[in-house]
Amino acid sequence: MNPKSTKKEYDVVIEKNIMLETRDGIKLATDVYHPALQGEPIQERLPTILQRTPYNKEAPLRVKQLGEGYSSRGYNVVIQDFRGRYNSEGAFYKYADMGEDG
Repeated sequence: MNPKSTKKEYDVVIEKNIMLETRDGIKLATDVYHPALQGEPIQERLPTILQRTPYNKEAPLRVKQLGEGYSSRGYNVVIQDFRGRYNSEGAFYKYADMGEDG
């Protein structure tokens, strides 16, 4: 789905830097974008898009196109910094913890 091709239907409410704990106690910074009506998140089950990234979950293009773009069209969107990157705790070792953390 191309977020530019569908008309906006919802407001977006964002929860920033929720720290989710991994199996070994490291906390990963996670932003959650919720579709909303009149500033209140929709309280029904909705499809969810998850993106885990080593490239900064708060990059402007990622926020606009993925986070706000899809959430405004009815998807919950979860974007998470990899272990040891940006706002997440721990040390980053390419490929080492990605599967277990996910």
